[in-house]
Parts: sequence; C-alpha cells; structure tokens
Amino acid sequence: MNVFKMLLSDVREGTIKNRRFIAAPLLALFICMSSHTRVNFYVDSFELGTKPTLFNLLIESFRGSDPLSKIREMHAPIPYMWLSIFIFSMFTVFDYAHDDISNFGMQIISRTGKRASWWHSKCIWSILSGIYYYALFLLTMIVFAAMNGYSVRFNDNVMLSDLLANCSAYYTYKGAETISGTDLLMFILSPLIVICTLNIFQMALSLFIKPLYSFFITLGVLLLSAFVDWLAVFPRSAMMTFSSHYQQNGYSMKTGLVVCAVVIFASAVIGRIWFRRYDILPQKNEV
Repeated sequence: MNVFKMLLSDVREGTIKNRRFIAAPLLALFICMSSHTRVNFYVDSFELGTKPTLFNLLIESFRGSDPLSKIREMHAPIPYMWLSIFIFSMFTVFDYAHDDISNFGMQIISRTGKRASWWHSKCIWSILSGIYYYALFLLTMIVFAAMNGYSVRFNDNVMLSDLLANCSAYYTYKGAETISGTDLLMFILSPLIVICTLNIFQMALSLFIKPLYSFFITLGVLLLSAFVDWLAVFPRSAMMTFSSHYQQNGYSMKTGLVVCAVVIFASAVIGRIWFRRYDILPQKNEV
C-alpha cells in the first residue's frame, strides 16, 4: 500500500468520520458571539463611517493577550477563548495515529514493511486535518459575519482595528495601518500554521510517550505562550492584536512562521528516524 492509499484511508477514518471536528463550528459560533459583543460596542460608541468587516471579526477572535508573566496586575485576563481554539484542534487528532498503529497500521506495516510510507501519510494527514478544522472555523465565521451585518471581506476597517488592537498593558501600541497583500495573508494563515504545527508536534511526541502525555506536553507549550513571549514559543504568532504589526516589540508573525516551519520539519524527520526502530507490537501491560 503506497502513501496515497494510506492517506485516503487516514482522511476518511481520522478526519471525515471523526466526530470531534463538530467542535470547530460550535466553538467558532461561541467565539464569534463573544467577539461580536466587543466589536458591536465600538460600532455603537464611535462614528466609524463604514461597516465592520470580516477581518475585524477575525482579529478580535484571535486577539490573544499580553505575556501574563510581565503583567503585575493580580487579575490579568487569561485568553481562554484564544486557548480553546487550539486546545480543541489538538483534541481532534491527538490519539488517531497511536490507535492506528495499534490496529490497522500494524497490519499494513507487518505485511508490507513500509514504515516510512505510514509515517509520511500521518504527517500529511495531520496537516490536512488542521486545514479542515480551520476551514470549518472560518466558514462558520463567514456565515456569522454575513448574518450580523459585517462586510464579508477581508478588507481592513482601519478605524475599528485601531480600537480593537489598542489593548495592551505591556507593549507600546504602534497604531493601526491598512493591512493588505502579504501582511493580510499572514494574518489569515497564522492560526492555521500554528494549528498544523501543534498537530504534528503532538503526533511526533506520541511515538515516544502515550498520546495523553503528548497532549499535555503540547498543551503546556500552548499555555506557555500566554505567559511569555520567547522566540521559540510559536503559538504567539496567532495572537493577532498583540503581534508586532500593532505592538512595539510584539511577537512577529514572520518569525513565528520560521519557527513553525522548523518545528514541523524537525518533527517529521525525527519521527521518521525514530519510527524505523519503533516497536509496533503492543506491550503486555498496555491498556
């Protein structure tokens, strides 16, 4: 069985038939409702001239937070909404690869010996699952925007973006400028890139430890991004209103893209090397 046939099976069993993905539109609806409340407050309070746009709803939904370790206030807001988007994306895929190698995958590898093909299929599948999750999320956001009077375009309403992004208690606000071209593409794709990176990182860890432990370690990386703005903590690149585009010394989305690319590549290569000698036979004491 080649990589393509394995991938088709993975997409069918691990994505299309995976009921956990219903969390994406439900979560998106809840987050859009919460974000709409803040957007609507500014629309009612200021003369903006034009309608809010889909882009405004996007940056509010993925607003993030200041690095909480740098905030002296006792009750600094934890970005629960932002965290939940990535936690649910991790949950949709966290144990599929491990379950597959314990069942159908073990049979395929035992008959064909194609360990590399199995691992390559899982790497591609983890990326496609991230795209599917984010597509469901964005589609729900687009429908919500259309039903609530937004301009369903990714054009930037700069005045509203200026109000939404001027929210940091730690960074120095730079002011909002019109976002277009490559910068606009980075804003749209940064959450997707983070989702895909967390997916493949978590999957690679599950080769070394049990899936539940790999989930919690990956969750730890995600939670760390809410407390620090270190270069290696790539999930911060999906905190849109706290990015370097709006905040002086904020986390750069372009830097995040490079770090994510390194993590994805390293996860795929290390996983492939390790899987060559991975014992696919279940342990006697394994539940």
